[in-house]
Amino acid sequence: MLLDLSQNVHMTDVINRPGITGCLTPGGQMFHIRRGREVMGFEKLLLSGIPADALLLGGESEVQLSDLAGNAMSMPVVSACLLAAFCIQPYARAKDAAEAAAEAEAGAEAEAEGGKRGKKATKRARKRVAFDASVLLQSPPAPTLPPAADPPGGFEAFSFASASCVALAPQAERCSVLCTCESSGDVSKHAISRCGCCMLTACGMCASRLQLDSHVAMRELHSQPERFEWDAAAAADPAAAPEDFEKELRRAVPDVLRLAAPLEGTQLGTELLRLTRVERERDVMSLRYVAYRGASEAAMLAVSFGRLEARGPGVKAVLFDLSTGAPASSKPKPKPQAPSLTLALIR
Repeated sequence: MLLDLSQNVHMTDVINRPGITGCLTPGGQMFHIRRGREVMGFEKLLLSGIPADALLLGGESEVQLSDLAGNAMSMPVVSACLLAAFCIQPYARAKDAAEAAAEAEAGAEAEAEGGKRGKKATKRARKRVAFDASVLLQSPPAPTLPPAADPPGGFEAFSFASASCVALAPQAERCSVLCTCESSGDVSKHAISRCGCCMLTACGMCASRLQLDSHVAMRELHSQPERFEWDAAAAADPAAAPEDFEKELRRAVPDVLRLAAPLEGTQLGTELLRLTRVERERDVMSLRYVAYRGASEAAMLAVSFGRLEARGPGVKAVLFDLSTGAPASSKPKPKPQAPSLTLALIR
């Protein structure tokens, strides 16, 4: 269930029906009760029916993604309007042809019967004519797409285990979401503390409102001036530091990559993996690479820069196989996708 915290009580309704949410506005703050946090901008796009995974997004921040979702129309509604506009002319032509055929058949009967009785039969035929529009909604066969071509100039050897990538892990941790108040794209102006046992992080303002008696190993991780010490512009605008680091991270990694060799026993590694988005998550900055086989997703590579649980800053890459040979009707309930390959590098 979602609650709209940006509207007054008399301007919004509590909707607890599954699959239904309130109106998404550019500055809306939708709170997810089950997860205990605000809905992020990428999730708002999915709520609007927009396939955010297929969008070629650039360096948009969470606030910009929220504005994009709030200003956009619901994709199912737009699709229904476009489908109606495309079908209205073929429907009218097919209906007129069906009526003309019915009138011609009734006219032939009228000539055979003759008199007023035949004219009445023609009028009844016009009323009885019915046209089945389902033929207009039948999807054409999917086109066979050629295999993806390599980018101009070919590929250069690249590894996330390189020193330049691993060196970005500490900065990625500091630019990640380190407190609940930062989940909507903001950056806390207070010092960040971390529990040495469970690795819980919270800023000074939120820690004063939480019950942290059981976290006896809480210690200050870094203060606000020290958090983004490598970014001179962050002293005046701390909220710009995650966006600046996201641009730096995009420059450090390739937009398109391919595995050096396909995984044994699978078809993974034959398609191109394209960078679709960069996400600011809890303790990490994540990259999402997606490979398509025809029009469907075949594989996804998730690369995380930041703190890898209790092991410290590092880089973690997880490859998922999204392809399946079974029809969708034989899988009534989706199951969590198991990783096909996991690589963790600790700095």
